[in-house]
Amino acid sequence: MRQKAIVASLASFAGMILFMAWAPPSWGAEKVIYMQAMEPKGATSADKEPFPGNTLPAGGGYVIKPPNKKGRWHVSPYICQP
Repeated sequence: MRQKAIVASLASFAGMILFMAWAPPSWGAEKVIYMQAMEPKGATSADKEPFPGNTLPAGGGYVIKPPNKKGRWHVSPYICQP
């Protein structure tokens, strides 16, 4: 009984070695993934650039803050692309 367990273990191990030797090269190849994540911000005053009256594009990613007491307003688009 013990011999059968040893033989089964060795057969499993040999099978794993053969599988790894014959696996396509791309399985173990190094992969490089480039990510772009940025948050450009902009601010101006209402006397230089009027506050936009349009609605922002659908789908999110934009944050716009209306003019404060001094007339300064801010906009930030958020970008994340894999």
